[in-house]
Amino acid sequence: MSYEFSTRDPLDREIVLKTKTWNNHIVPGHPEVAGHLDLIKKTVEDPKYILKDRRRDTRENYLDLCSLPHTQNLQVIKVVVDFSAGIGSIVTAYPTERIRTQASTQRGVVYERP
Repeated sequence: MSYEFSTRDPLDREIVLKTKTWNNHIVPGHPEVAGHLDLIKKTVEDPKYILKDRRRDTRENYLDLCSLPHTQNLQVIKVVVDFSAGIGSIVTAYPTERIRTQASTQRGVVYERP
């Protein structure tokens, strides 16, 4: 299997981004992150928050602030990681200005950057 990168999160868990996921889902669905693999990797390695996913028990959401060249606004970058296969696998990543609908502490905060 081919990977764009493999890294570790602040809880020392291995997280990978498969080339197939990057090319077939993330870039076509969220072209604003094309060319910003470094931002996605940094968000996994040093997120402000890791939250339990609102809908799926096997997923967690990595969140941080970002500023992409195409916009003048600060946005939240959200990286969704699935842990159902043992190691974490990124399933999507995108910036959003609608943090209220994208993140909730209702199911629990897994990690908060000190």
